[in-house]
Amino acid sequence: MKKNNIRRTALLLALAMLLGLTACGRKPADPSPAGPAEPNAGSPTQTESPADGTFQLTGDNYDLVFATNGTGTGNYAVAAAQGSIVTSKTGTVNVTVMATSGPEGIVSAIKAGSAQIGIQSYGSMAMLYGEGVDEAMRAMFCGGVTAFGFVTTEESGIKSVEDLRGRRVTYLSNSKGYVIAAEAILAGNGIDAEKDVTALTMVDAASGLQDLVDGKTDAVISAISGSKMEELASKCNPYVIPVSNVEACSEASDGYYVPYDFQREFPGVTLGQSILGIVSMISVTKDTPAEAVYLYVKTCMESYEELAAVGSDLKDWTPEAAIRTAAGLPYHEGAVIYYKESGMWDDEIDAWQQERLSALGTES
Repeated sequence: MKKNNIRRTALLLALAMLLGLTACGRKPADPSPAGPAEPNAGSPTQTESPADGTFQLTGDNYDLVFATNGTGTGNYAVAAAQGSIVTSKTGTVNVTVMATSGPEGIVSAIKAGSAQIGIQSYGSMAMLYGEGVDEAMRAMFCGGVTAFGFVTTEESGIKSVEDLRGRRVTYLSNSKGYVIAAEAILAGNGIDAEKDVTALTMVDAASGLQDLVDGKTDAVISAISGSKMEELASKCNPYVIPVSNVEACSEASDGYYVPYDFQREFPGVTLGQSILGIVSMISVTKDTPAEAVYLYVKTCMESYEELAAVGSDLKDWTPEAAIRTAAGLPYHEGAVIYYKESGMWDDEIDAWQQERLSALGTES
């Protein structure tokens, strides 16, 4: 028994010495961490950057949900590609993509707290979110202009907006953005949507385009992207109707859409063709941890070439397009830290940012 006690005492002393040595070799915790006190918290909290303006990573893990349009859309392709590369490269920011019914579904998910990230224009976000959007949301970065217009087929004989008179036109939808675009294009060209066309309803743009392929409609309002037109070209000969009187159409949408000329060619579209467009933006809830946003933005900006190689929908999300006043929302603190570190942030955008924050009565 006595020998056993001696052995037990020796074992405990050895263990104590081992623990002491381990503790001596451990880096002391940062008393002012950049990330939240509790990693992966169910309700993320805003973090503060160190006083010297740099960003100190904590290594905490974060789960983010990115709400986007349905599968098969250009926005879903963007969300899926970005989410995948951020998850794989950071090892600490896990992004899950949530397909929704469209802009309304994105905003509903964010307001319900089931998603932190969304993709759409500021105008769409503001209209659907309602009062308080500027207080609740922040921009991460902008992409290219998402074009909207009517799609038909080469065989339809429809070559202009005027040719839509008397035709079956699919644009009625639960997605207000599509309805606004369609009615603005028609109104800007003197066409009465209630009298001059036969308005048809679609569940979403994908179903509307399938109706076009099946001959159930003559034209469909849709977001116009390279991948979408490439897929449609495998089923028919698509033709995107040029938007004439584009300035008047923009005014008819109350500025929700802006005049835009296509910057590259793809099926159904010619270079320089006039269309309506909106500046795409990826926004995030204000209280999302700064470290998570910093890593998301940094990874996407520094992985542009890899992302652009995934598909045509990713090519417009260039670092050069990331910072725009067209974002509407002030930029998230985590994004600003990266932009300043990388030299992308300048005095002009900083003045705009401070003006927007001042109007909101906040510093972040």
